[in-house]
Amino acid sequence: MVKSAAGTGIFTLPNAFAAVGMYAGIGWTIFLGLTLTIALHMLVRAHYKMCVIDKKPNLTYEELCLSVLATGPLKGTLCARLLLYLVNFTLFVSYIGISSVYVIFIAGIIQELADPEKNISQGVYTLMTFPFLLLVNSIRNLRDITPLSIVGNIFVIISALIGVAYALKDGPGETWVAIQPNVKKYPKVIGTIFFSLCSPGLILEIERNMKTPWNFEKPCGVLDSGMSFVMFFYICVSGIVYSKWGDNSLGNFIRNHPDRDAATVIALVFQILSIYFTYGLMCYLPVLIIHEKYAIASIERSTTKKRTEILWFVLLRLGVTVITCALGAAVPRLDIFTGLVGAICLGILGAIIPFILYIVIHHGDYGYYKWRLIASSFLLFTGVVCTLCATVTYTIELYNFLATGE
Repeated sequence: MVKSAAGTGIFTLPNAFAAVGMYAGIGWTIFLGLTLTIALHMLVRAHYKMCVIDKKPNLTYEELCLSVLATGPLKGTLCARLLLYLVNFTLFVSYIGISSVYVIFIAGIIQELADPEKNISQGVYTLMTFPFLLLVNSIRNLRDITPLSIVGNIFVIISALIGVAYALKDGPGETWVAIQPNVKKYPKVIGTIFFSLCSPGLILEIERNMKTPWNFEKPCGVLDSGMSFVMFFYICVSGIVYSKWGDNSLGNFIRNHPDRDAATVIALVFQILSIYFTYGLMCYLPVLIIHEKYAIASIERSTTKKRTEILWFVLLRLGVTVITCALGAAVPRLDIFTGLVGAICLGILGAIIPFILYIVIHHGDYGYYKWRLIASSFLLFTGVVCTLCATVTYTIELYNFLATGE
């Protein structure tokens, strides 16, 4: 869990702190972190119950949603079908969105190193990375991608430590504030925190691969301890970096360094390598979704099965790489893309769907005074409001960027 948190989110959160201030940023991180932790607990409990009902050792996130909607009170209703389509669509879009964030991250760093005067737009550098991204995306087996991802996580941690050491150098700056007075910017922090902390599909995978899965969801178990440490880690790093750069904190705080000394260059190069190595893993998931739902049926119908399988392999990986590079070139603003993906996709998957599943699966068994229904409905309402506020805020920023370029 801690390793999974060491991603691009750690570099973007200080920029979100700049929208709300130091104290408000810490408060939002704790509040949304606790909300997501409760949602993940409900998701795991729903997983336990459906595994018993279906007599299966484990279920993926998508399989869990399908099982709950196929056997619960919503069985056969239009609402169940719509929710299932929403889950499938959101899963696919979230992976594409995260991969696009990685593309923007890489292109921005390359521009910073090769063209600090920005004579060439970042979108052009994004398109330049296409052949290299297609190369790593062409790795076929997950077992070949995983070692690269692990190395990438190590590079991310080293880069973050260099950035923190640079922020501690010469003490804090003078532009940070305790609480920003403009509350209209507050929803910006929601999308970034969702992007940084929320991995509902990964949570089920961690629990499935544990030797002692009963230690995962219990009070003060692996889930609580892991999320607590991740929140503490993010608050410390974001607070230190924001206190140094204040309102000038960029979407990648390493790029705030005024001097391109050896340590900064190493941190930026490590960021490129880490995100490049992880890009193939993120693209593997949307490719897998399309392959299982559409490609397999086409291959089975084909008279030239082997040739059709190779064709699907090339088209899927080429298509996903083209989409992510095109999105990265169209919107080369890391803060906007990160917040929008976190708000829409990860907000739905991590702060809305788990509460809906919990309500459906406990239908008729809500406890005394229906406390389960009341508590989960309140949390569902909170998740919906946070997701909508962040989505609207970042959509307005996206529109302004596309209209004015700023």
